[in-house]
Formats: sequence, structure tokens, C-alpha cells
Amino acid sequence: MICNGNSSEYCGGSDRLNMYTTKSAPTAWTALGCYTDSVAARTLTTAEYPGTMTVELCTSACKSAGYIYAGVEYGGECYCGNSFSNGGGPAPDGSAGCNMACAGNAQETCGGANRLNVFQYNGGSSTTTTPASSTTASTSTSVGTGSATGLPKGWAYQGCYIDGANGRIMNTQEPDSNSNTIEVCVNTCVGLGYSVAGMEYGVQCFCDNFIRNGASLTADTDCNMACAGNSAEKCGAGDRMSIYSNATLQVYQPPAPQKTGLNGSWVYQGCLLDNAEQRTFPYQLTLPNNNTANNCLQSCQAFGYGAGGMEYADECCKFFKGDSKLATTNNNIQTVVMLLILPPLVLPLCLSLTATPSALEMHPTSVVAVTEFRTTNGLAHHSIAGLSLRVMPPANTSS
Repeated sequence: MICNGNSSEYCGGSDRLNMYTTKSAPTAWTALGCYTDSVAARTLTTAEYPGTMTVELCTSACKSAGYIYAGVEYGGECYCGNSFSNGGGPAPDGSAGCNMACAGNAQETCGGANRLNVFQYNGGSSTTTTPASSTTASTSTSVGTGSATGLPKGWAYQGCYIDGANGRIMNTQEPDSNSNTIEVCVNTCVGLGYSVAGMEYGVQCFCDNFIRNGASLTADTDCNMACAGNSAEKCGAGDRMSIYSNATLQVYQPPAPQKTGLNGSWVYQGCLLDNAEQRTFPYQLTLPNNNTANNCLQSCQAFGYGAGGMEYADECCKFFKGDSKLATTNNNIQTVVMLLILPPLVLPLCLSLTATPSALEMHPTSVVAVTEFRTTNGLAHHSIAGLSLRVMPPANTSS
């Protein structure tokens, strides 16, 4: 029934209550949300069997066993751990998959199929031993998400950043570690020659010289997971990274196609579909260390080609010279993403053809506007941007 004070809200119904509560987890525990899991590769690796399942039974069992994380799954399963394993983390569909009532209390939710409701204990320490501090000249840094001691000189907390919104914000990931702390991760990155260190999911450590993909700063309280090696420190959270660095932090925006500053008269034309087995562009260079739009197009131009495209980060693809053919299958135009850059008056290769082509042939023409697609005597014709396309049927067809 609609609330009589707000027609956009529901206020129960006949013999029905919309229920609300301020309690999201047992005392001294924090609800972290719905996490992914797998029977073959558990996110929390220790199973407990405390009885007919409730959230309280599971968290109590995990606490008694010395664990800081507890997870309930499939209505009646309980798992514990001091870290998250096998790539488990916040579910990509949010809480949608955590939809099964607990067997011992139908008012509580106990995960779902391959989904855990995860809780973190805030009232005690993990049983994991904290590694000794580095002997490097160090400073003590107090932050909103914990206190770090033993940091190398010059290193400081830079804030809690959102990870994964446009891809990873740091490139080099160290193996997950149950001994992970702020100090351990920072010193690991220092040893590898990096100037930025990031902690995530309690057990993860990332290193880089800047942060990438337009990473956004968020509240320190979002980085609320205890470090696996020291529960008094915070090491990020799901898609949240605690960032430390020894210099001014640089944030690079997500990569984008180069549309300006191109050599000569080259013009960006968009994203073209390609096929790995039968390429749209028959010639290819591999530039493993220096593939850029200008480097690729310069190579294409040097060999006399009129179009070029970049694919798979290090591939530079080149178009035929002169009166050219674009290879296709006998049934359709192909698929795999490629960036296409062409000089003026060269056809943008974005076509939808209903004919059964064996090849596309390009010929100069005086037509400068797009005309209707039509089929005449077995040949499909299309004109666009000063070029005429002729779609040739396979040799063994009679139509």
C-alpha cells in the first residue's frame, strides 16, 4: 500500500509490514556485503559446522577459531578466514545473488549459490603473526584508516582510491599474502623500485609509479578492511585501495584513441570489427615496445598504404594499395575490435551487407554522398564518401 505521507513509497499492506532495522551484523562485526565464491576455489577456505545456520552462529564459530572474516552461504554453510583467496571479492551484481534465508533464522540472509554474505570482526586481532618492521629509516604515519609505523622516509598516506571503475589503477600486483601490512607492501614496492604502493582486500599489494585510469579519491572510511597481517591497520577493501607514495601522486586518465596531432593528413575514423582468422587488413606489423597511432601510420605511409589500424595493443595493420580488396568470409563481415584511421576520402569500413560476399572491391567514383543499398544482377552496390563498393558473389553461385 502507498504511504499516505508520500505516494512514491510503500508502507506495507493488509497484514503485511515493511520491516527496517539498524542492525546489519552481530555486535563487534561489520557486514562487508555479498561476495563471490566457488565450490572448487573457496573465497574463505575454512569451513565450520556450528549447527542450524544463522549469521550469529557462523560469526561466533569463526571468532572462536581465531578468524577475522566469516561468510554464510547457500542458507546453511559457514566459512572463515583471515584473508580472501582465489580471487574472491565483492559480487559484480551487488547483493542480488545473496538471496537465501538462513536455515536457522528466516529473517536473516545467508548468501546464495556461489555467494557469501561476508562479515569482518572488529573487536580483536587476527591469529596471523605480524612481520617485524623494516630496519629502513622510518616514519610513523597516522591516517583515518589505521596507523602505520616503520614506513621508509618520505612515504606518506595519499588517501583511499576507487579501483576497477575503468580498469586497474595500479599495474604490478604482488601475490596475495596473509602477512600483508602497510609496511610490508610499501617496503616490497620500494625494493622493486616503485614510488607508489597500494593495499586492497586486506591481502593484496600493488606497486606502480602513478595511479591509472582516472582513479577517484573517496572517503577514508571506504578503506575499511583490516590488513591480513595486522588487524590494527586498514588495507583497502573491495574495489578500494589504500594508497601510499614518496612523492606527489600522479593520476593518469583512461587511455583514449588519438584524434589530434596525427602525422600528415591522417584522420581518425572510429572502431572497426576484425577477425583473427581472416583479417580485414591483410598486412601486419608487430610493434611490441613503441606502438602508437603515429608510429603505426608512419610505417603504413612509408610502405605506400592508404589506411592503417591499431589492434591488441602492439599490432599495426596495413591496408592494400591502389584498387584494393578487403577479404571476408563467404557469409558475413567479420568481428574483433580494431581502431581504424584513414586519410581523407578513403572509405570508413563500417558496413552492414545482406549479400553473400566473397570480396569487397573499392573503385574511385564521382559519387560523394551515400546512396541506397541495392542488388542488381547478383551484384550488391553501395556508394559512400566518394568511393563505390561492389560486393562480388562467390564464384560458384549462379545468382
